[in-house]
Amino acid sequence: MSYLDPLGAGRAQTADKAALDIVGDIELIAAIRSNDYATTIDDQTLFRKWQGGGDNRSWDWYLTPTGQLGLAWTTDGTAGTQETRLSVDTVLVEAGVSDGDDMWVRTTLNVDTGSAYEVRYYYSLNSIGTPVGSVAWTEFAELWTGGAVTSIHSGTTAMDVGANGGNGEDFIGRIYGVWLYDGIGGTEVANPDWRTTTQGDWNSPPVTDDHTNSWDFLGTADWIDDGRPPGARHIITPRQSLHRRQHQVFT
Repeated sequence: MSYLDPLGAGRAQTADKAALDIVGDIELIAAIRSNDYATTIDDQTLFRKWQGGGDNRSWDWYLTPTGQLGLAWTTDGTAGTQETRLSVDTVLVEAGVSDGDDMWVRTTLNVDTGSAYEVRYYYSLNSIGTPVGSVAWTEFAELWTGGAVTSIHSGTTAMDVGANGGNGEDFIGRIYGVWLYDGIGGTEVANPDWRTTTQGDWNSPPVTDDHTNSWDFLGTADWIDDGRPPGARHIITPRQSLHRRQHQVFT
């Protein structure tokens, strides 16, 4: 099974395009293994389209230092319109996971229920190899309901997986894949699924997800395959595109 490992300060990134500029309901899914679900210093970034500089904040999905699922968004890109909602319970309480366990997480934002907005959180302990459409979800006991309808700033910034634009809040562990939907149960618009990639994929460009999003690995991010022989490691240098992979084996 292969996966993305931020390795402390890395991330995967794809450029903005119209299909990723979601302004209404949104659904986010990730298959993960955190080495520390509850005692980190900073948040652990899962998936985000967010840049504080230039008022380019759309949405930011993460695990808090105590293991809550968090979702932040703005209506116009500025800090003044930011909404942040955290799950009441942690993934440890809801799912019973321990550090180093695999799990699926999911968050949805309904921007208009008729008079308010609503944020729901889910988990699954299905095998990480399960197709995303076959995952059986358990909803967290609590949800968030806002006092008014909302929307999401479309923005022009890139999307990142695994880190906060190189400024910390790095995910500590494995991200097997993430999925983004325009609408709850709506149209899938991004699905970098590292479970399904092979060494040949990374050495034979181009590599994109199913929606023609091309993902760069930045900083220390690495594609790792559990099936490789001991001592073999796939190295990705800073800012090296999926279209320009090199493979080096160290013994």
